[in-house]
Amino acid sequence: MSHQGRYIVRKVSELGEDRSTCGFRKRIISSVDTPLNSVSYLHITDSKGHYHKGITEFYYVLSGRGNMELDEDTVELEEGILIMIPPGVRHRAYGDIRTLVICNPAFDPEDQFFD
Repeated sequence: MSHQGRYIVRKVSELGEDRSTCGFRKRIISSVDTPLNSVSYLHITDSKGHYHKGITEFYYVLSGRGNMELDEDTVELEEGILIMIPPGVRHRAYGDIRTLVICNPAFDPEDQFFD
């Protein structure tokens, strides 16, 4: 990891991994770095349905296949798909998927709600 005052450089393979609602996450950029956005590398196999009240999430599928439930719809996931999930949309993903997740503003565990 390198932080030169005005920028941050991180290598995903050197980051620790933690279990999250959606799978196994490597936090590349978090709210500790900036309140504006967060970026995570996420390996999803089966996530819990949830929604956010103030966070917009962008899921970009890097590899794998699966599905994402968005409210009453189901979208097939494959490499190259990007999904924007605005606040209030209930969602969960399942399959074997590796994604880049960008949150705006930065992810806050207090803004995660389950049915």
